[in-house]
Amino acid sequence: MSATWEGFERLRLTVGVITEVEDFPEARVPAYRLTIDFGPEIGTKRSSAQLTDYAKQDLPGRQVVCVLGFEPKRIAGFPSEVLVLGAYSVEHGVVLLQPDRNVEPAPPNLTRSSWCCCSIRCADRCRSSRSSSSRSRSRCSMMRSSSRSAKPSPWPRTRA
Repeated sequence: MSATWEGFERLRLTVGVITEVEDFPEARVPAYRLTIDFGPEIGTKRSSAQLTDYAKQDLPGRQVVCVLGFEPKRIAGFPSEVLVLGAYSVEHGVVLLQPDRNVEPAPPNLTRSSWCCCSIRCADRCRSSRSSSSRSRSRCSMMRSSSRSAKPSPWPRTRA
C-alpha cells in the first residue's frame, strides 16, 4: 500500500511546544495526555502520546514535531487531536522528533501544502529554473523569502 501525494498535502507537519503533561491511567498502553501550543494561528491541541520513557517533568517546554489534519482519535474516551512524532529505539524507547534549532510553530504566511512540502517544492523550483552553474548556487525565491523574514522566536529553547 502506498500513500498519495494529494493525501500527504492534506496533512500539516508543524512544530508545537508541550505546555502541559498529565498521566493517562485509562489508556491500555502507558501514555500521557499532552497539551501542545501551536502558536496564535492554530492555538492549543491535545494529544495522547506513549512517551512514558520520558519523565513527566522533562516534557513541558519541549518543542515537538506533530502532524495535524487527521480526524481526532478517541483513546479511552480522550480525543487525541494531533499525532506527536517519535522514533523507537531499543536502547531508549520512544524518542521524540524535534527540530535541531528553535523554530516558530506554524508560520502564518505559508500555506498548508507549501509549509510541509517546502523543501521538495524549493528543490523542484530551483532545479527547473537553473540555466547556468552560477545560478545553481543561489537559493530559490521561496527559500530566500522565508530566511529574510526570520526573527528571534518568543518560544522557549529546547533542551539538548
